[in-house]
Amino acid sequence: MAMAGLQFSTLAESEPYRKLGIDVNGMPLRLEAKLARQAKLFVALVCIIVDFDNQHHDHTNVEASDIIWVLEVNVQNVGKLL
Repeated sequence: MAMAGLQFSTLAESEPYRKLGIDVNGMPLRLEAKLARQAKLFVALVCIIVDFDNQHHDHTNVEASDIIWVLEVNVQNVGKLL
């Protein structure tokens, strides 16, 4: 599932997607990839999940500090990947 970004979904907004069996709700990178191609740049896209409200029902809100923590962990993992 892809939606316009940059924005994070609320738990209420993610619930219908979860009920449909959608695990990841991403913000598309198509525009960025198209612009890079037009500029004759070679790119490799690495996507990471930072907004986890769709899978975690043990909280009432996702705080900015939660997102930053997940992002920091994922940045370390991307560093290992590269």
